[in-house]
Amino acid sequence: MKKLAIGIVVLFIFVLIFNQIFYYPAIKNYTNEIYKNKSQEVIKLFNSEVEKKFGKTFAMTYLLAQDEKLIKALLTKDRSLINYTKIINEVQEFGGYKNLWIQIIDKDGYSFYRSWTKKIGDHAASARLDIADMLKNPKPMRGISTGRFDMTFKTMIPLYDGDNFIGIIEMISKFNSIAKILKSKKIEPIMVVHEDYTKRFIKPFSGLFIDNNYVANLNASKTLMKKIGDHGLKEFMYIKEPMNFENYLVFTTQIKNVHGGEMGFFIFFVDENDLDKSLIYNFKTEYFIKTIIVMIIAILLLLYLISRNYANQLNKQVDKKTKKIKEQQKKINSLFEIYDENVIFSKTDLKGIITYVSKAFCEISGYKKEELIGQSHNIVRHPDMQKEAFKEMWETIKTGEKWQGEIKNLKKDGSYYWVDAKVEPIYEEGKIIGYTSRRDDITARKEYEDQQLRMLHQTKMAAMGEMIGNIAHQWRQPLSVITTIASGVSFKQEMSILDKKDIPKEMDHIINSANYLSETIETFRNFLKDSKEYKEICIQDRIKDVISILSTTIKNHNIKLIDNASETPKIVLNMVSGEIEQVIINIINNAKDVFIEKEIKKPWIKMDLEEHEDKIILSIEDNGGGIPDDIASKIFEAYFTTKHQSQGTGLGLNMSYKIVTESLGGKLYTKNTENGAMFIIEVPIK
Repeated sequence: MKKLAIGIVVLFIFVLIFNQIFYYPAIKNYTNEIYKNKSQEVIKLFNSEVEKKFGKTFAMTYLLAQDEKLIKALLTKDRSLINYTKIINEVQEFGGYKNLWIQIIDKDGYSFYRSWTKKIGDHAASARLDIADMLKNPKPMRGISTGRFDMTFKTMIPLYDGDNFIGIIEMISKFNSIAKILKSKKIEPIMVVHEDYTKRFIKPFSGLFIDNNYVANLNASKTLMKKIGDHGLKEFMYIKEPMNFENYLVFTTQIKNVHGGEMGFFIFFVDENDLDKSLIYNFKTEYFIKTIIVMIIAILLLLYLISRNYANQLNKQVDKKTKKIKEQQKKINSLFEIYDENVIFSKTDLKGIITYVSKAFCEISGYKKEELIGQSHNIVRHPDMQKEAFKEMWETIKTGEKWQGEIKNLKKDGSYYWVDAKVEPIYEEGKIIGYTSRRDDITARKEYEDQQLRMLHQTKMAAMGEMIGNIAHQWRQPLSVITTIASGVSFKQEMSILDKKDIPKEMDHIINSANYLSETIETFRNFLKDSKEYKEICIQDRIKDVISILSTTIKNHNIKLIDNASETPKIVLNMVSGEIEQVIINIINNAKDVFIEKEIKKPWIKMDLEEHEDKIILSIEDNGGGIPDDIASKIFEAYFTTKHQSQGTGLGLNMSYKIVTESLGGKLYTKNTENGAMFIIEVPIK
């Protein structure tokens, strides 16, 4: 099918190329031929009508030239002897001619008589070359010329008195009758006079113009005249070949004067819809039929060639696919072996009796296949796993749902391993017939998590040791007060000098000191809580608790603590109690260790707190000189420390980072300021 499609596309492209090379040029040639034939036909018709008109007007002019009254009028210069008005009217009425004029010119070239006007006596020879030529060489003449009123058909016959030339008789007719005939043939003529001749007119007969050029036929289409004017008259006047213009076939024939100069232009318009295009239609029909036949033959030939090779290709493909299937079968077997060796997989029946186990299952559990198949899956159940977990699993898979969970399994040698198990039903004809279990070994991850918990506990114990020292120091003064007051009261009692009025006052001192001890214990207890209990916590209160816990350390090392955070409006967030305190304690202790190591004079720590729309930002800055660039990216890594092993484990900042990023869902990062290091804690407002 692909080859057939390609063949059809190639054939289609070939047809398109052939159309460009042959079809469209042929259509263009046929169109040009139609245009040429039509233009020749119209011009032939036009010339024929002109000849007819010349023949008829010559006959009438010749008859009038035989009138003796006309000869006498010229000899005596008596115009009253002639009047052709009646003759002209009768010819126009019964002969089908309109707008016939008669003019008599004397032998000197002056107008002697005009049937259409009383204006005579002007020198007509100076306005018309044909009259001037006639005077020089008197002989019958006919043609198209322009005078002072119009461009017309003219038939001139010389007049004689014996052998003496005495004048000219001229019959003038218009183009309207010919234009009317052309229009009846669906041809629109526009008869235009050259601009140089238009300037000579005294009173143009039609009153029609295109730009500065006179239009001779009264029935000229005003619409076409406007189109010509808008497009440019000269382009139409000098058309060399018939052309298409706004769905019209347009061509021009020129009228020359007696000396061959330009005098007029007959522009013809023929509607494209009126052209006989049967030549093109016949060509298109024949072409398309031949094209379809060729395409059908080509497609059949293509199909034959394709079918001829199809059997061989099919056999080759079958052999190739058979070989490929065998190779794929080998790969599948290889993949199955890899799967069997690497994936902890088992199948059981509906009662949990093992029907299949993978090599990986045997390897991790320590059992052989024959020791497992036929046994209950409980053979690898570890006693640490609660029965409720398996109860939930069975309830889930019996309903057709999948179950996933972490399970601690028992090896044959008594040790254990952890797996992430995915258990799902096996269906046959819509019924559950057993279960599959695919397990991922997560022992390493579980051990890592245990290690992390131990690290957290270790860090907390280290912080707790320091706090116990701080608490012990803080208890000295109130315990000393209590001891002193109790000793004093006892001594006064023995000496019988005890004033009962002093007892309440002394008891108040003891109670105040005891309350202080209780508050210290409560702060310590909140910090040591292990439960991941979320509760609403005021950030400023937790900062004050930290300051209280570390007050002795801060005082003993002469550290100035600038607590701007507690002065801000109260911020309450939902978080685990004790976590944010541990982070702040670790950062302050880290700054203290830097002060000691670098022997910073006048050390200080500044805390600022900002509340934004979606988070709070707690910054803790010190003047310890900053974090060196070569270790800045490592300070949050586990076990990374610049201190001696006896002074630090490298876990404080690592656990702080985990608390902020994992438990609080925030960010913990540092930057160096002009004074030292700044730790920035961002916690989202949930």
